[in-house]
Amino acid sequence: MMRTFFLLLCLLRFFEAAAQTNDTLRACLDSALVQAKSIALHRSTVSWEVVEGQIRQRAERAGNVLELRPAFTYLLEQLHDSHGRFFFQNKPVAWYHGTPEPHQQHIDPKIWAAIQSGKHPFQAALLPNQTGYLRISGMPMGNNAQLAEPILAAVCSLQTAGAKHWILDLRYNGGGNMYPMLAGLSAILGEGEVGGSMDADGNRFSIWEIKDGDVYYNTFLNADVENRCPVDGFPKVAVLTSRYTVSSGEVVAVAFKGRPNTRFLRAYSRVYHRDQLAAPACRRFHVHFRESLRRPGRAGVQKICTRGRRSPV
Repeated sequence: MMRTFFLLLCLLRFFEAAAQTNDTLRACLDSALVQAKSIALHRSTVSWEVVEGQIRQRAERAGNVLELRPAFTYLLEQLHDSHGRFFFQNKPVAWYHGTPEPHQQHIDPKIWAAIQSGKHPFQAALLPNQTGYLRISGMPMGNNAQLAEPILAAVCSLQTAGAKHWILDLRYNGGGNMYPMLAGLSAILGEGEVGGSMDADGNRFSIWEIKDGDVYYNTFLNADVENRCPVDGFPKVAVLTSRYTVSSGEVVAVAFKGRPNTRFLRAYSRVYHRDQLAAPACRRFHVHFRESLRRPGRAGVQKICTRGRRSPV
């Protein structure tokens, strides 16, 4: 009798755990669909009734978040979102596997792999003529203040060493976490609105702002850092970009676009900005969708995406 009771208790707990798991996975999936329908750049081109049915069919046997990968990958393919990502515990679990889009055809896979592998890490140096050099590479998710610290410390150190002009090298920046990049460079960027994004209908989607060295996304504080060495005025800055400068790397370029005394030297580039959204019912799970698109023109990135104060570049 005791054995039977123990077996029934174990089975009950098993089914309770399975139900909780299914509820959690359903929350992840539902959150991804809600965000895709509301912010994805090409959401209006998708037949959602058909796509949602296919997604749920691909997810019906999933036992954990990682096993939702086929459903998430299919969603990105239907959205033609070569830039989107699904993250779990700050690690990518699904991304685009469809046909390369036109802007991807100029990418050398070997160079891109080297950039993504971290072969060109953050670097700071004092160059001749009192010029501070900063190479900002892609950055991971994590504690934004801690991630920003090496950049901010380098800016302060170079100022102490006599830097009065700056070279910002974004050529090897393949994207990642924009907030520590902006926070680390806030002393040079200056205060106020530094950029933002628009959705496919031309509506303002987000505002990026620096207040006392801290970085805000709309009204949300994303990087709280000590404003310990603000640069006086607007010293000259040269910004270097390449076709491999994408995502958050180009966000940094956009932030500098409206800054006085700034010049750009670049090869072909294309801006895809993605938004990071947490699923409240699905812990440690984040969705990144391509939600805005901007193309640089002769005078640079569209004015609406940059701060108001401007000098010719």
